[in-house]
Formats: sequence, structure tokens, C-alpha cells
Amino acid sequence: MRPIRLLLVEDRSSDAELVIHELRRAGLDPRWERVEDESGFRARLDPSLDLILADYNLPQFDAMQALAILKESQMDIPFIIVSGSIGDKAAVESMRSGASDYIFKDNLSRLAAAARRELEAADRRKAEARARAESAARLSAIIGSALDAVVSIDEGGRILGWNPQAELMFGWTAQEAVGRLLAETIIPPALRQAHSAGLARYLATGEEHVLNRRVEVAAIHRDGREFPVELSIAAITLAGRRSFSGFIRDITDRRRAAQTTSAHLAVSRALAESGSLEEVLVRILEAVGTNVGWDVGQVWLRDPADGMLWCAHRWLAAGSQAGPFATDSSAARFAPGKGVVGQVWVERKPLWLEDIGQASDPLLVEAAGRSGLRSAAVTPLLSGNEVNGIVEFFSHRTQEADPMLVQLMSDLSRRIGEYISRAQAEAALHYRASHDALTELPNRIHFKERLGQAIQGADAAAVLLLNLDHFNDVNDAFGYLAGDELLRQVGPRIQQCIRAEDVVVRVGGDEFGILLHGADQEGAWRAAREIAAAFEQPFAVLGHSLAVGASIGMAISPEHGGEDELLIRRADIAMHVAKRSRGTVALYSSDYEERGASRLTLMADLRRAIHEGGLALHFQPVIELRSRAVVRFEALLRWKHAVHGMVAPDRFISFAEQTGVIQPLTDWVLKTALTQLRSWQVQGHDLRVSVNISMRNLLDPGLTERLAGLLETNRREPGSRAESLTLEVTESVVMADPERALERLGRLRRLGLRLSVDDFGTGYSSLTYLSRLPVSEMKIDRSFVLGIADDPGKAAIVRAAIDLGHSLRLEVVAEGVEDRRTWDLLFALGCDTAQGYYMSRPMPADAVLPWLASSAGGGAVWRPGEAA
Repeated sequence: MRPIRLLLVEDRSSDAELVIHELRRAGLDPRWERVEDESGFRARLDPSLDLILADYNLPQFDAMQALAILKESQMDIPFIIVSGSIGDKAAVESMRSGASDYIFKDNLSRLAAAARRELEAADRRKAEARARAESAARLSAIIGSALDAVVSIDEGGRILGWNPQAELMFGWTAQEAVGRLLAETIIPPALRQAHSAGLARYLATGEEHVLNRRVEVAAIHRDGREFPVELSIAAITLAGRRSFSGFIRDITDRRRAAQTTSAHLAVSRALAESGSLEEVLVRILEAVGTNVGWDVGQVWLRDPADGMLWCAHRWLAAGSQAGPFATDSSAARFAPGKGVVGQVWVERKPLWLEDIGQASDPLLVEAAGRSGLRSAAVTPLLSGNEVNGIVEFFSHRTQEADPMLVQLMSDLSRRIGEYISRAQAEAALHYRASHDALTELPNRIHFKERLGQAIQGADAAAVLLLNLDHFNDVNDAFGYLAGDELLRQVGPRIQQCIRAEDVVVRVGGDEFGILLHGADQEGAWRAAREIAAAFEQPFAVLGHSLAVGASIGMAISPEHGGEDELLIRRADIAMHVAKRSRGTVALYSSDYEERGASRLTLMADLRRAIHEGGLALHFQPVIELRSRAVVRFEALLRWKHAVHGMVAPDRFISFAEQTGVIQPLTDWVLKTALTQLRSWQVQGHDLRVSVNISMRNLLDPGLTERLAGLLETNRREPGSRAESLTLEVTESVVMADPERALERLGRLRRLGLRLSVDDFGTGYSSLTYLSRLPVSEMKIDRSFVLGIADDPGKAAIVRAAIDLGHSLRLEVVAEGVEDRRTWDLLFALGCDTAQGYYMSRPMPADAVLPWLASSAGGGAVWRPGEAA
């Protein structure tokens, strides 16, 4: 039973008992009191009462009087009249006066239902009232602790509310602010008329010009200081009266940070554009001036003829009235230490003049005064520890000292050149992380990601691996330029045969991957045949019509596996089966894997070649661009197979790593290279040799010990030196496990070896790791170098890479130099050394000394006329 507190206004105890009996029958448990006069009613009237039942007429009191007293008390207590027969007019009047219901005593059956209804309604009203009270309390707490200033005003613009943050922001206490006009408290004089007009317009028309959206305006502190704020305003109507609440945030720091950031970005854009020194400096002055709020910018340089400082470059903001000042500056010359410019030159410290009139330079004060310039910032342009210029900025307004601008100028003076090279290098590295540098197709990393997504999101997916037939013949007959141009045409030709949602990537070398979304075996066969047919048409390459077929291997998900690596491996097995007949298509079968596929056989042949003398090293010279001196030869592995003919390294190196053949193969290359190096040195030729090592080599814990043994054996011969050998490790190898690579490279460096980062730009280097590597050299991958004379974009990337290498104190080598124009451009860009077909193709060991005697004039200086 529900307990309730009940007050009965009744003069008959018997009637009261009947009412209580009826309520109990309905499941209510009344705790009740009976009164029969006004004094008793007033004495027992309490907010904790749940229900009042009143007889309409009592000898000394009646229900209407009780109802009036209840309304006067403003207590929310259900009031039901329980009475004998009353007229309809009286019943209606009682309901209008606020009675919840009326019940006739001769029909009390309605009483329980009416009581329950009114009790439930009262419960709901009390819950809503509690919720409103709690909400108001929470709102008050939030406003009191808000990080923003919260200010409320009435229709007349007078302040009603002022939270603690408003006190801190504007300098007025709440007691002082409440009752003041908002316009006279926080709005700058220049904006007060607009504020009053906007408030009046809203009150008259309801036009919401600034309501319910964020705007940035100026505000004023109690001390008169103006500052920028972000403001949002909400209108509230309560009891027919309108008020407004504003949420205000001081954005001084954000505005200054945005200005500094904008200036940095604008300067970066200016530096990225080509132009003369004057054009670049004027763009920098404009970028800083327009973004930070200056009207004049000037650069002072030192005249090498007499050591005097002169104003070499200038920028004036549009509409600036500083023409006379510019004329005076053009005519002025200062010795270091004289005037503000000379003072900053000597002291090497920035100088801020909030009031130029207070400067100790009479000429500056006079010239600035004639043009109405009031503030200035002056900072040295530093190159290392040397001052090579001074930058000045002037304003017609009073500019308070701004440390952020001083820091901005300091950063620019020291990092302009480094900023260009690193920005370009990082942009190129980000792109190269997921794309092939030569073909611009997605790379293997991207392929694996898309394949994993396709396997998870589709019922079927097909992986096709395509390998070009006779591609090595193209390189041998027409050169690498032709081979690269052919590779660039493969992707578009494949894309013509597949759907837009399918993916084409360059896996590596002359191998391409195709992902067919949702394709079953029939769909994969159809696409593969169409691609193979497309390769029956010759390619137009550098004026030649080249017939190059394609061998295609396929694996289907889920039939052949549900993991990306497994599908790729099985498609690769099928591709090598197709390669046996060339120009064919093969679908993976478990029989192929059980029989070992062709590359396993190839590995067995490679092991025999290592021990039986089937391998050879060819050597390609690396030449210094400035002196044309031959600095070393790179050792390149060659394998002439008895059946397959000349086998390119990219066909067996990766598989050799997987099968463990890479260790004896690398040992053979190192031993052979050192033996050949010693032979040349014995004959009086002070040559050097470089050898590539793979990831498996680098992570091989025994490599350092075995190499130390080889070097020790080599040192026993007269004239042999460890530093004559350079080890080249590709960028992607280092970044695969950078911490372990750093440790292993450190061991190799302690052996006295010279180390080089090969194929730079094809991976995604962290500049942090690159700067920590114990290397002496960085080799720019040939894919960036080929064609740079005709491609400004590539030239910019190469220039950035060269600048990056030099900033890290590394020698920079450019691979793939195939013509004189590329050589000349690399020389102009400051590249250190280069190698490529323009100087010499790789040659057998016994051809090196004759080449030196003919192409290098019998000495160590290459003669381009003959070698080309």
C-alpha cells in the first residue's frame, strides 16, 4: 500500500471515517489529520502533504476558503472537494478556483481513482520541479567555473550576470559590473554605436545578425587595453522579458599564433617559388609584413667593397604613406655599430622599438617621423655565427613588443635554406612511401593493404602477378632509359583492361600486381586473357617499336588462401610456372608448390654457381663531378645460367634471402671484390670498391665477424686498407628495423668500413634516424635522376635530396646519369659524385684497367668526350 499524508477538512468524524475507508480499499495508506476551522487548517498546512480533501460547507469554514489559503501559500498540493450535493454553478466555480476535482459523498466510488490520478500528477510536477532546480544549480556551477567569460544583459543593455572569468578577463568585479551598461564596460568606443544599433534592430524586428554564431570582435579591458575575443550570443525570453547571454573567449594567444603560423606558411610558399635573390627576399618581406601587420619591410646587406651597410631590398604595403622614408633609406649607408641597423649588426640581437621616437638614432627618428611610422622591429639574419644581413619592419601604428614575431624572424634568419630542402624532401618521402618512383603506380605496401581490405570485405578477390617477358633484352639493347619508359607504359595498358575499382601496382623490377575485387576464377581468367592480349601490341619506346609479352600468375580468394601474403606468394608461384612458356597465364595449383616451382630449382643452381665459379662481378665507375676523378667502382653481381642465360639479380636476390642462400652469396661477393681490389692495388692503382648488402645480411649476427676475417686477410697484403671498401645498404632496408640497423651499421663502421645509404627516396626515411646513421654517403635512386633535365619536378626533388644530404654532412651520389645534360645539371645543383651509362656501363674486372687507360686518360680523371 502506498503511504500518503492526508489533511481532511471535515466537521463530521463519521464522514471522515468513510473517506479513509474508501482510500484504504483502493490500496492507499493515509496518515491523516482532520480539521474543521481556518486556524486548524493553517496550522497543519505543510508542503509535505500529499493530498487535501475538503467538505464544501462547514459551520465555521468551507472548501473555497481553504483553497484560497492554499493558493496563497503557493504550495503544490492536490485539492479535492468531497461534499454533499452542491449546485453545478458552485462545482464549476470550485474547479476554476483551482480544485483538482469534486466528489459527492453519496458516490465515493470515484474518490480512489481521482486521488490516485492527482497524486501521480503531483509526483510528476514535483519531479519536474526538482529537475529544474538541479538544472539551474548545475548551470550556475558551470557558468561559475567556465573558462570563458559569461555575461548577461537585459533589453536595455545593462549587465545582469558576470561570472568569475569575466572578472579576470575585463578587470571588473561582478559587484562593480552588474547594473552597468555593457557598451561602457567592455565594448571599445569605435564599436559602441554598432552594438546599440544591433540591439535596437533585434528588439524591433527580431533580425538575428550575430545571434547563435561565433564572431570575432575587439573588446576592451578596464585599463583601456583592447584585445581580440571570440563571441557567441544567445537570446532568452522568460515571462515575456528578453535577455541576452554572451560567451566570450580571449583569443589573443590564438590570434598571435595564427599570425605567426600564417607568416611561416607564406614565407615557405615564397621560398618554394623560383626567382632571383631580390625577388625571393621581397616575397619574404611581403609574406611576413602582410601576415603580422607591418607596413614597411627592408633588408640591409653589407657592401663588400667598403664594408658599409646599405638597404638592398624593400617592400611597401599597398596604400602605405612611407614613400619619403623609403627614399631616405635608399640614400643611407651605415658602418657596423652606427645607427640602429649597425647596432643590431654588431650586437647580433633583435631590437623592438614600440616608439621609434625614443630610439637613439636621430636619422631614423627624423625619417620615420616624416612618414608617420611609429613602431619598428629589427633583427639580424644569421648564417651560422655570421651576420649576413639585417631585416627591419615598420608600422604606422604603435606595436607592442611581440616576442613571437622576434622568434619568427630569428627562425627565418637561421633556417630558410634548410626549410626549403627539408620540406621538399619530406614531401617526396611521404609520397614515395606508397608509390613507385618510376611509374607513379602504387607500390607493394599499398597492394597488401588493399588486398587485405578486399579479402575481408568481399566473397571473392583475385590476385594477378604479371612479369614482362624479354625485359632484360630491352635494357641490354636499348639502355635503361628505354627500359624505364617501357615500365611507365605498362600500368596504363593494364588499366585499360580492368575496371576502375581494381588496382594495378608495381611490385618491383619488371613485375606488376593486379587486384580484381569480387572476381572468381572465371572473372580472373577473363581479365588475365584480356591483359595478355593487350601485350601482343608493341610498345612505342623512344622511337622504337618493342614487342614485349607478359607472363601472368593468378591466385583466387578464398580457394587459394585467405591471407594477403599467402595469396601473393601463390600468385607468384603460378607466375613463374607461366614464365616457363612465356606469354601464358597460369592459375595456382598445389601441385606447383609441391614440385617446388622454378625459383627453388633456380636456388639450387645458384648454390652450385657459388661453389663452381658460375658467378662474376662487373664494375661501374663512380665519378666526382667537380674534378671528374674516378673515386671508386661499384661491384655488380652477374650470373650467366647454362639454361636461362643471363639472370638479372632482381630475379633471385629476394628469393635467395628467403631460402638462406643470401649468406654464402654475399660472402662470395665480398671475398671476390676484396680479392679484385687487392689485385688492382698490387698493380699500383689506388682504387676503391663498393658492395651492396641486403636486409638479411645486415641482420645476420655473423656478418661482422666474417667480414672482419676477410679484412684481416686482406690487410696482410701490402697497401691494403679497410676504408677502400664501401658497403651500400638500401634506405628501405634501414627503415625496416631502424634501431637494429643502427646497431649493426655501427659495428660495421668500427671495422673501418665506409658506409653508404643506397636508393635514397624509394623508401620512407625518418630524418631522425637518417641523421643518426653512421654513414658517409647518400645515393639518390636513379628513378629520380633519369630525365631531370626535362622535368622541373624531378629536378626539385633531386635538389632537395642534395641539400638534405649536405645538411647531414653526407657525400651525395646520383645514380642513372645517362646523358651530358643530366651531368651538367647535377654539377650545377652541387651533387658530389655520379654513376651511369653516360660515363660507363658496368664492365668485367679485366676491362677496368684498360678503361682507365683509355677513358680516363691513363690516370684517375675521366674524359667525358671519349666515354660518352
